[in-house]
Amino acid sequence: MFYIPKVYNDKNINMVFIDDATSKSAPEPVPTVSVSGSVIWNDFSNSNHTRPSVTITLLQNGAAYESIVLPVNPTANSDSYMFADLPQTDSTGTPYTYTVTQSGDLDLYSTVASGYTLTNTLK
Repeated sequence: MFYIPKVYNDKNINMVFIDDATSKSAPEPVPTVSVSGSVIWNDFSNSNHTRPSVTITLLQNGAAYESIVLPVNPTANSDSYMFADLPQTDSTGTPYTYTVTQSGDLDLYSTVASGYTLTNTLK
């Protein structure tokens, strides 16, 4: 415990008691990263109306961490996604590894993953 003089117009007018237990420093900020990617559709601009909505699942060290649903976009041949404010490291400072998977009614498509880009080609 300690005392701090309260000053007004350069004159000490009283003392303020501060308890060490209540004066805490702010926690250090956790470093964050973002993961962004795209889903590319090779299906003749969805001319057969076969394109499904897909769920993009972000994996942190191989375990599901967060998901985004991309609805059917009948006019665009690609969609983008982003996962923001992800912890960069665990509590010991070891970096996390982030990967993505997709799910949905994709039986009519073959998928190739390259980094965070998923390319779906109509079979």
